[in-house]
Amino acid sequence: VPPLIAWFGRLGIRARIAVGFGVALLLLVIVASAAVYGIRSGQAAFGTYDRIAGNNQHLQQFERDMVDLRRNLLLFIERDDPRGLLATRRLEPQMTETLDGLIRNVRDPQRQAMLAEAAPLLKSTFGKLAQAIAARNALKAVNGNQLDVYGPRARDSLIQLIKAANKRQNFIAATEAGLVLDAFSEIRVAATRFISMGDMAMANEARGKVGTFVDMIEDLKIMLEEEDLRKLAAESENFAKQYEAGILAAAAAAGDINRLVYQEMEQDIAQIVEKLDQVKTSQAATLAQQREEAIRAFATTFITVLAVSMVALAIGALFAWLIGRNIANPIAALTEAMAVLAKGDFTAAVPGLQRGDEIGRMAAAVAVFKQNGAENEQLRQAVEQERHSAEQTRGCSMPSAAPSPMWAPC
Repeated sequence: VPPLIAWFGRLGIRARIAVGFGVALLLLVIVASAAVYGIRSGQAAFGTYDRIAGNNQHLQQFERDMVDLRRNLLLFIERDDPRGLLATRRLEPQMTETLDGLIRNVRDPQRQAMLAEAAPLLKSTFGKLAQAIAARNALKAVNGNQLDVYGPRARDSLIQLIKAANKRQNFIAATEAGLVLDAFSEIRVAATRFISMGDMAMANEARGKVGTFVDMIEDLKIMLEEEDLRKLAAESENFAKQYEAGILAAAAAAGDINRLVYQEMEQDIAQIVEKLDQVKTSQAATLAQQREEAIRAFATTFITVLAVSMVALAIGALFAWLIGRNIANPIAALTEAMAVLAKGDFTAAVPGLQRGDEIGRMAAAVAVFKQNGAENEQLRQAVEQERHSAEQTRGCSMPSAAPSPMWAPC
């Protein structure tokens, strides 16, 4: 501080004021820079936080769409509800767009790679979904075009055979035909349960009973002697074989559905969910980190601004003291000296004569004024004394007729 005071004292008034204002401005710039840096750091942290939070919202939307996809797919596959089919078709472009947007918005390379790996899995899922829908439509077509057609025809042919045998009093043939009808009814029951419930065990059971049915109707054909009855039996056998072909086609379609929906698509969806969970976990960690960084940035900014402000206050106070000590106080002292001189007291000391700055020059001017004033005062006193002496001299030499009682000799 003493060297600073000495250096500051050697400067002129303009230089001192310029230095004071320059230091004040520099300190303001430092405080503002620290504040701006802290604010930008906080904004960057909160910007990252906001972006990741937005990505999390899109991830949650994608997960909800995934749940809707599963639900509507099962609604269509198991219940043949067209609303499920419409919903799955609506979800495909929506989910694809959401995932593409996530890939574009995520900046972390690792998370972006995981989402990029999920994209072909999603495409594969919807490709298998299309195959499953086609298989479901094929199953529906088989049920309507074969099972619902040849099942009743085979039953009606057997019923006609039973009625014709009873009419001809061929009760043994009628009884055997009744047993064949019961066997075929068991086939239809198993097939119906398979179609309605998707139970592959029922499909296998129906296929197994078809062989028994064929053997029974072959024995019945051998037993029958009448041509028309044998024709009815052969017709029933032909319808039953068509029904069996329908069961095989339905079983194949159902097998494709089970493989596509409950195995391959579930595997793809499970992998997608796993990758989304990894992304969410990574983003949660980043969110926590960004939150801590934002809090730390604002805390650092607060401490920095506070510290710089305190330093600025101290430096400002120092320069204010220096300016007051080197400018304001000397000027005030010089003003008081000038006031004393103005009252005619030329004995007052003039401060600041030793200074080499503007105040020193002002003090020198005041000293000249003091000297001139003192000389003028001495001259005035000398003139006054001479005038007084002259008056006394004129009083002694003046003649008078009669002496005045007030007169006194010179």
